[in-house]
Amino acid sequence: MVIIEFIEKISDSRMLLSWRESGRCNYTEQLWTLKKAPHFKICAVSGKRVHRGDRIFCPSGRPLNHDKCILGAEIGTVLSVESIEARYVKDSKNVF
Repeated sequence: MVIIEFIEKISDSRMLLSWRESGRCNYTEQLWTLKKAPHFKICAVSGKRVHRGDRIFCPSGRPLNHDKCILGAEIGTVLSVESIEARYVKDSKNVF
């Protein structure tokens, strides 16, 4: 299970999230930046397909969850609630 919490919106293209994934990683203030998807992925929040060129937020650098993303269109969901249980992360693990 993954718990995603919004911490702070820094700008339109950068935000801080808390990403807690049982048995894998725990980042309490992780910088996520907006970019274009380089290839097919699955959105960690909605489970929607992400296609090459879609606008996504993803972790900066190469942390353990570097292969995860959130569709730019789904950021409103993240901002409107304090915490999200991301059910799609484990389901999509082998896709990346």
